[in-house]
Amino acid sequence: MRILGEGVRLSDIEQHSMLIFVVFEYMQAQSQVKRIKSVTSSEVVFDLTNSVSAMQMQRLLVEPLRKQIPEYEWALDIKLRQLGAKRVETKKAKPSKSTGKKAA
Repeated sequence: MRILGEGVRLSDIEQHSMLIFVVFEYMQAQSQVKRIKSVTSSEVVFDLTNSVSAMQMQRLLVEPLRKQIPEYEWALDIKLRQLGAKRVETKKAKPSKSTGKKAA
């Protein structure tokens, strides 16, 4: 069984290792073959080879992943049979500004 798709190297997936671990756990629970189709610095695309409906994939895979890993934006493409996870830029909380007034 091949986990890495054509052109995907271990060095490519290092920065997404925890994401891949969690997704593979969900895929195993849904009897999906675990395969990484492509990787960039901000995105991982997983191959979905088992035939299931879009609604089943949305409910059983995408929705739980959205809740568990909000740092990524999830996209399901049934025609291409793939699941994409793109890293979302998180906004840092701005420090509160003090009014500069002293209490009396």
